[in-house]
Amino acid sequence: ARLVMFALVAANSPQAQQEVAKALSVEELAEYKSIASCIADADPLTRLPMIDLGAPALRTLSKEQLSVFHQTLVSLVKSDGVVDRFEWVLISVLQKHTSNMFGNSKIKTKRHPLSSYGAEMSIVLSALAYCGSNHPEEAKRAFLVAVEKLGVNIQMVGTTSCTMKRLNIALKKLRLMKFIDRGVFIESCELCVTHDDCVTVVEAETLRAIGDILDCPIPLFIQ
Repeated sequence: ARLVMFALVAANSPQAQQEVAKALSVEELAEYKSIASCIADADPLTRLPMIDLGAPALRTLSKEQLSVFHQTLVSLVKSDGVVDRFEWVLISVLQKHTSNMFGNSKIKTKRHPLSSYGAEMSIVLSALAYCGSNHPEEAKRAFLVAVEKLGVNIQMVGTTSCTMKRLNIALKKLRLMKFIDRGVFIESCELCVTHDDCVTVVEAETLRAIGDILDCPIPLFIQ
């Protein structure tokens, strides 16, 4: 399971592949190369199921082993100086699966109204809308469908405001929402990706990570 996660992260990164070679024993490296070859030929829609299937094995690791795994995984993600969308998805989903080690604690909600999180909801929904289309008008349509469900007055932000860093900061604050409000927000996220009756791999992966971060797990669904 460890080697599968490493292969998923390093698939398109020469720098990460070099880091893997340094971190593994000769025997592990041989097995890793075999796994990496299979993953390179795999359909992208299998990536999330791979993470879900590997997670139970990761939970059997000792605290020390899981710590080493976490450190290695983070070093691979950071090896090229950029955290891309799928790396963010993988880390977010693994945090949910192995919360005790990765630092997810029980969410302490605040009694602020849904409307007080407008800026954060705008960033998340905008990012999700852009995942579904390269055409601004289509992305705008997805955003508006989601906002209608929320019933709040928020504006779509540009792609430059939807970096992984800003998305993480926004989701960290949205974790403070009351559970019922998080549920409403997740429903709006689902509408954002399903409004055109076609959910892409990128949309499904991003939505899944958002749900896991907000402690509102979402099953994988792709058309």
